[in-house]
Amino acid sequence: MTKATAKPKNYTDEMVDELVEAYTDIGELPEDQAERDEVIATFAEKFGKSIPSIRQKLVGEGVYIRKEYRTKTGKVVARKDDLAMQASGLLGVDTTGLEKAPKQTLERMVSAIRVNDQRMDALLHEIEESKNGSAIDETGDDESETFDHIHEDAIDPDAD
Repeated sequence: MTKATAKPKNYTDEMVDELVEAYTDIGELPEDQAERDEVIATFAEKFGKSIPSIRQKLVGEGVYIRKEYRTKTGKVVARKDDLAMQASGLLGVDTTGLEKAPKQTLERMVSAIRVNDQRMDALLHEIEESKNGSAIDETGDDESETFDHIHEDAIDPDAD
């Protein structure tokens, strides 16, 4: 029987504490990313480690903040798991496994849910107004035809 030897640590507890403290003192906003990158580079040089090694240590400690990637136009790139979480929040149901769907499908689904939420809000607002008597115009005519276009839009989500 052989005894297992302990693997030497790449980072001492003091190194980890110093790194984590310096990194977490920086804000979490996207505009603070350059400063976070500078801390990583500084500690990589100070500890004689690579930048990916420092980054992985921060990930392992649960404090690393991922870069926010943007398109050429400056829009934030949506990730599939973020889109799935948005859908879950909008629907109010557990959508576990949805992040495996194609990204375009998730984007269309989240967009459709938002559009339908807006239509539902408009419909509820019109219903509330009609209950309060504000759906009758100055001539006394009932403006119930206003509900017809909402019903048609709900049937055809591509209608504008």
